Amino acid sequence: MKKVITIGVIGHRDAIITKVIQQKIKQFFNKLWQKTQCPIILLSPLAIGADTAVAEIFLAQKIQTKRDYRLQVPLPMPFSDYQNTFSARDFIHFEALCKQADKVFSLPTTVNTPRRKQFRQGAKYIIESSQQTIVLWDGNPHRIMGGTADSVFYLQHGHYDDSNGSVGQPITWNPPLIIFCKRHGFG
Repeated sequence: MKKVITIGVIGHRDAIITKVIQQKIKQFFNKLWQKTQCPIILLSPLAIGADTAVAEIFLAQKIQTKRDYRLQVPLPMPFSDYQNTFSARDFIHFEALCKQADKVFSLPTTVNTPRRKQFRQGAKYIIESSQQTIVLWDGNPHRIMGGTADSVFYLQHGHYDDSNGSVGQPITWNPPLIIFCKRHGFG
């Protein structure tokens, strides 16, 4: 059986994805493929912004190169709830990307779990299920539960900042690919 490489993506919904950032992502996937020649799975919840941008680059390379790239879409909450996080226009785009995915599934959640906690659980699943994580982040350490900085802290420390002083180990086997980006409305 052929080895499979799993890459996760987390990042800001309002990330500004420049041509330079797009090129870094393309180069990452090209180098990974050239080095391993293994099937690559991308885990992305396809939220607008960073998640969608990385998935679009990944899918474009899949079509262009005929590589064994597989998109999996772990949703942090039931589909009907996740749908409500999109505008009508963005949801149409989300559905189109889901049709290109190899697998779309909702992560288990309990009734009345706060939305921020569901987003955190989704990011945690992606981080823990990936051999490497692509992070599109503005570098701001302000951590909102389930946000990008919260996930970066978890990647780097193996626990969340609100874990009552518990100590963990960095989660990823390889250092995350952190691509710093600007955000709409931010300097």
